[in-house]
Amino acid sequence: LLENVVAHTPEGSPLRVRVVALPDGAVVEVADEGPGIAPEALARGSSDRGSTGLGLDIARRCAEASGGSLSVADADPHGAIVTLRLGSAYTQGGLTSP
Repeated sequence: LLENVVAHTPEGSPLRVRVVALPDGAVVEVADEGPGIAPEALARGSSDRGSTGLGLDIARRCAEASGGSLSVADADPHGAIVTLRLGSAYTQGGLTSP
């Protein structure tokens, strides 16, 4: 997620990273004020910016393997907010490759 925001957000654009430990997992939120994420870019292997387009899909699969999820929302007035929720399998050492 961090590599994605650095690679796909114009230089000088503000960004925020927040990590919160929870009793049953953790939340990682990455928000930026860049151009946002086109809906078609969320498809596995799709990218309009010269990358493989797998970063968000890999993050989503890791989150789901732990019992968590990944969501993408538009930021106001522009940009994106990516929220990665890691489930208890991650915090208890039970995470294996998806």
